[in-house]
Amino acid sequence: MRFARILLFVTTLCALPSSAHAQAASQSSSESTSPPQEVIRARRNILAIAAAYGLAAEINGSVPTNASSLWIRWTHRTTARVAAGEPAWGFELMPVITVDQEPRAYGAGGHFVYEHRWLPGGRVRPVLRIGAGMVFTNRAVPVGETRYNFSLFAGGGLEFEVARGRSLTLEYRLHHISNADTGFRNPGINAHTVGFGVAWAF
Repeated sequence: MRFARILLFVTTLCALPSSAHAQAASQSSSESTSPPQEVIRARRNILAIAAAYGLAAEINGSVPTNASSLWIRWTHRTTARVAAGEPAWGFELMPVITVDQEPRAYGAGGHFVYEHRWLPGGRVRPVLRIGAGMVFTNRAVPVGETRYNFSLFAGGGLEFEVARGRSLTLEYRLHHISNADTGFRNPGINAHTVGFGVAWAF
């Protein structure tokens, strides 16, 4: 009987470490299979507002014309990783665009946008961005052509994170506007455009 009590005591002592080890292993396993909290809390949507001015770029016979505009852009960041960067897609509204010709033209338009962001978790993030859409103006652009034009751009920029989910933006784009041969002629305009703005992630 005394031997049975000793055996029970020793067995209990041996079981305690193995039970604690199993509990720790189970906790470690659950932590490794659950996604990191940073992924769960990731802010995948970005709203940006920027003002921009473009200096005339005479390319392939285009009419040298300056243009300024306001950009309101929404993009959705994907979870994919391509070329060590993070792809995103979205839409950009240009509620105001002015073309410095005689007489000056005013209009609005929009672009479908693709962007590629590197260092998505960094304080400074390089971004490549391209877009395609339409622009509608109150006067023909260039003078004597059409009041509707196709709009294309390509460029890049930097995002400077200043607070959680908020960044300052600086970007350059080569902006092309033309009627794609739907008018009598198709000289088009090109502009080296620089924009400054603010972006919110949510």
